[in-house]
Formats: sequence, C-alpha cells, structure tokens
Amino acid sequence: MGFVINNGIIVGLNGEVNVSDLLSSVASNRVTVNTATREGQSTAFRKSSVVQTAVRRRVNAFSNLNVWAKDAKGKKVYNKFVDEDLRKMQRWNKYQDFNAFNNLVEAQACIYGVCYIWKMKLIGVNDYEYYVVPNSLISPKNSSISTNALFETKATSYNISLPTGVLELGSDEIIEIKDNWFINNDGQYGLSRLFSLSEPISTLLSIGEMTTQLIADGGARGIIGQGAKDVDMITSPFLNKEKDDIQKALKQYGGLRNQFKYIVTKGAASYVPLTSKIVDMQLPALVMDAKVAIFEVFGLPNIFSVHETRYKSLPEARKEFYTGTIIPEATPRFRDLVRIKGIPQRDWEYKPDWSHMDFFQESLKEGAVALQQAINGVLPAYRDGILSKEECRAIIEPYIE
Repeated sequence: MGFVINNGIIVGLNGEVNVSDLLSSVASNRVTVNTATREGQSTAFRKSSVVQTAVRRRVNAFSNLNVWAKDAKGKKVYNKFVDEDLRKMQRWNKYQDFNAFNNLVEAQACIYGVCYIWKMKLIGVNDYEYYVVPNSLISPKNSSISTNALFETKATSYNISLPTGVLELGSDEIIEIKDNWFINNDGQYGLSRLFSLSEPISTLLSIGEMTTQLIADGGARGIIGQGAKDVDMITSPFLNKEKDDIQKALKQYGGLRNQFKYIVTKGAASYVPLTSKIVDMQLPALVMDAKVAIFEVFGLPNIFSVHETRYKSLPEARKEFYTGTIIPEATPRFRDLVRIKGIPQRDWEYKPDWSHMDFFQESLKEGAVALQQAINGVLPAYRDGILSKEECRAIIEPYIE
C-alpha cells in the first residue's frame, strides 16, 4: 500500500495513523496480547508456557477418560448393543481412536471456544470419517442471516485454507463443538477461555521479557552526582549538557535494553551503587497471581500453580480436578460425540468413566470398607427383628455403587 508522510502523519488508503502511535503500538505488541481475537488466542498459546500447561492438563484429563454405558442410577450396562456402539465410538478416522480425537477436540475448544469437525463422506460406503480442522485454517461464511434452535448464528458454508487452495464445504459437512462452560455476551456458548485473560497473559510475557533482559544486561549500576552545591547550581542550565555528555559516555543503564547504565544527577558529588533484585520488584508474586488467574479459568485447582506441591496432596487435587471440572464438562461433550456418530437413543446413556484412575481406585477401596462397616452395623438389628430386609437395604444403599 502506498503512503505519504505529512507533518508526522502517515496518510494511506485506510486514513491517518500517527507515527509515534504506530511505533509505540509495535513496541507494545511484543508483550501485549489481545485474547479477544483468534490471532491473539493463538499467540497466547504459542508464547505463554502457563497457557500451554493449562491446556495440556485439560487435554490429558479429557483423553484419559473412557466412555461407558450407564443407566439412570449410574450402573454400568453390558449387552450386545453397548458393544456395537462402543466399537463405533472408538474409531473416528483411519489415524485416530476416541482418546486421540477427543484430545484434539478439547484443545481447539478450550483455546478458541469452538472446534470444527469435518464430516467426510467415504466413497462407496454409507459411512463417514471425522477430522478436526485447526481454527487457523477455517473461516465460517454467512451469505444469509439464519439461526438454529438455540438462536446461534448458523454458517451457510465454510472455507478451509489449504496449501493447494481454498476448499469450500457446506454447512452439513462441518460440525461445531463449542466449549460448554464459557458463554458470550449474547448468552451463547463458544467463548474462548482466553477471552478474559489478556491482562494476566500480557503480564507474564512482560515479566518474562524483563527478567531475561535483566539477566542479560544487568540493572542500573549506580547514581553519579555532578557536584552541585547549592540551589543556583542545581537549577542552572549549564549542567544539563554536561549531564547528557556524561550519560552518553557511561553508555546505558536500566532494567531493559537500550537504556543508560548509570543515572547522572546534578546533586552533590557522590556515587551510590544500585542493585536490581527481582524479589524487590515483586515479580514472583505477580507471576503467581497471573498463573492462578489463568488456571482458575481452565478449571485447575490452585494447588497446581504451586511449584513445590506436596506429593500427598496431589491425588486429592487431581480428584478435585476431575470431579469438579472434567466430569461435568465431559458429560455434555460425550453426549455430542455420541450424537455425531449417529448412535440412536437408548435406554441408557454413554457417559465419561474414570473408574480406572489411580485415585478413584483408592476411593473404591475406602468405599468397600465403609460398605462392610455399614453391613456389620445393620446385621444385628436385622437378626433381632428390629429392622426389615428392605429397611436394612435402604440404609446401606448409599454405600453401594
């Protein structure tokens, strides 16, 4: 695009841009991320190790879940229809099984708020393969205004950018899986979890850059007084040029690069050494606050943000993570995946199962002990005729899976 400069103003096709504003925005963009945009969300994930950790923990937790048939009371169901449905749920394409596919779906959904799935018709058979399309490659198109039953805007087609060109797919070929916890201003699902995290993420990136430069370049070395002995000397302009010359000669100081190493004042002749301790600037506390804010949005217990977590507390933290975050959010996710696979409505539901996890096995062991104690407690009353069999069963029912 062509442009001319007129009194410090870049005049181009899109109007006027102040040069100083342009330069300041370029400098600040290194550590300031607008997480309300898809580009900003991608940048936040790429640059912030804390965001990567939060996403990785969620993705791993989702991919560790199994799918199983359960009745209204939460009992597992076993029959030939369940076997057929579970086999169907295990394969999504020729490369990915259920866990790997679920892994990708959760990664896209929690970063961008929505995951796009390409429903690809297989040639010659009445079947489909399903592929997760990266958000960076797909663009919904709305040639007409239409909504679905949830009053959500419905795309009429989608463009996928490929190395060979743009592939246009119809609305029946793309399935949208939206993050089921965050809701946008219109009361609809699909808001990225990073949407409200621009400030803590930008803080982390700023602290990271400052810390790196402090280590590489060091802080201010000290303060040098020029020897002014009274108010008249301090206020006189002749020392200003000398001050500038001294600063340039002493090169550069400060917490960031391209700044002077020594501070020169007009005061009494002296030299005061300076140190730049990271602790004094409260950077560790700021990092922890930002980390906790990010982890909370992703549903991670605060204990995960502590570097020296005690080993005994980890199983309880993981259990809290699964029971308080993953299971409630995976339940509607699994319901969507079952629907996508075309499995008909049954007398049971397919829900996330975590009974194979180590901390759950410990809970089963504790539950078995509690059940035995409850049985031992009601048996004497049953033998003495105080309680009936039905009454005894009602008492121990909470201890039975």
